[in-house]
Amino acid sequence: MRLQVERLDGDGKVVGSASVWVLGIVPMNGRMYFRASVPEAVRYRVAVLTFDWGSGSGGSRGGGGM
Repeated sequence: MRLQVERLDGDGKVVGSASVWVLGIVPMNGRMYFRASVPEAVRYRVAVLTFDWGSGSGGSRGGGGM
């Protein structure tokens, strides 16, 4: 999975961003802790850029990916 991490100032304005990879398997409808090296900020906003459905989830592969 690839994430976009935006750094926000006190007013909620974006002051920088970085994309980071999360390695490993995230269960469908599950959670996974991750660590990213980004400069310090007041707040952060994280969005999923890409992911791969992969196999081994025990369920249907679903329709299409990003």
